[in-house]
Amino acid sequence: MPSDIRPSEFLSRDASAPVLDVRTPAEYAEGHLQGTQNVDFLADDFEQKFDALDLPKDQTVYLHCRSGARSGKAAELLRKKGYTDTINAGGFEDLAKAGAPTA
Repeated sequence: MPSDIRPSEFLSRDASAPVLDVRTPAEYAEGHLQGTQNVDFLADDFEQKFDALDLPKDQTVYLHCRSGARSGKAAELLRKKGYTDTINAGGFEDLAKAGAPTA
């Protein structure tokens, strides 16, 4: 089962771990966390785009969306694909309010 963390925990994460924003490209364009990659969970090709990132299965991967629902589902899907450390960081607005840098 993927882990869920609070925004304050996200701020103290290992900065070398990838952070995926699984919102739509339109949502991402309206504002996003600095250093994130946008891989739309609702797109038909989500798994292919994620696989193209070629991340090691034991790599810590943080995911977030607007509220935490899509990122939780994405984290669970990745867990089923064999990724061992998927973390649902919750919603963009909460992360931004907590002090995560935005672009």
